[in-house]
Amino acid sequence: MALSHLQDYIRIARLTRRDAFEMRIGGPVLIGHQPMGSSRFGSSSTRIRETPSQGIPIPTVSRLSHQTPVEQFPAERWRARRKARIGRQADNEVILLDDSVSWVHAEVWQDDETGGYLVMDLGSANGTLVNGAPALAGAPTRLVDGTAIQFGDAAFRFYSPGGLYDALKPLCGN
Repeated sequence: MALSHLQDYIRIARLTRRDAFEMRIGGPVLIGHQPMGSSRFGSSSTRIRETPSQGIPIPTVSRLSHQTPVEQFPAERWRARRKARIGRQADNEVILLDDSVSWVHAEVWQDDETGGYLVMDLGSANGTLVNGAPALAGAPTRLVDGTAIQFGDAAFRFYSPGGLYDALKPLCGN
């Protein structure tokens, strides 16, 4: 079953434990969101709020539409390589059909030593923004759960499988 909207992930989080959710999802996800000053999804129900935790702002999911689009990194390929290319070209692991996204726009991978996630712009025409700041072509930029990431005009929030579970669990009602 292909998961394409937030409601699909909420349903799985409601029915499973965190470890089973992580195994089922397999790799990171990009949750579509409305960049500041944009009406891309035409709904005010897509919001991300910053919640301070021990003095550090931690992005958490707040009122999201169940129809919010989600781009999932292909689980089998992610498990095998721990990296994925993003762009419009058909052989990318994550294909974004948006004219502002380059054919091969960026790459996301999981660091073998730290387990953390990184993104690198691959010299795209319209750039990659991470939390509003330009990611330099060829220079890795750290990603954490809830990071705002934009490829051209396509805006998302990045989540690891466990981070997504933690963000969705309060929405599950159990």
